[in-house]
Amino acid sequence: MSVVVYSSTDPPIPCKCGTFPKIGDTFYYTSKYSGDVVIGIVGNLPLPTSIISTKGVIYKNNEIELKPLHVIRGEKLNDLGI
Repeated sequence: MSVVVYSSTDPPIPCKCGTFPKIGDTFYYTSKYSGDVVIGIVGNLPLPTSIISTKGVIYKNNEIELKPLHVIRGEKLNDLGI
């Protein structure tokens, strides 16, 4: 297993969806080993190239996809029957 070290001077890397993560965003990550989709919440942004989930797992920005806010709103409205 290799370790990749990033410096804080690295330019920001967008997510697979082309946007930049913010704390509290919901994200999706497809596991390289099982193929399962992991759903998480951005908890911290230590570097412009990676995030830390609220569970403490580090993900590279180019490996995750963010869920757009309008999709989350639509799902909540559907749950409420509106």
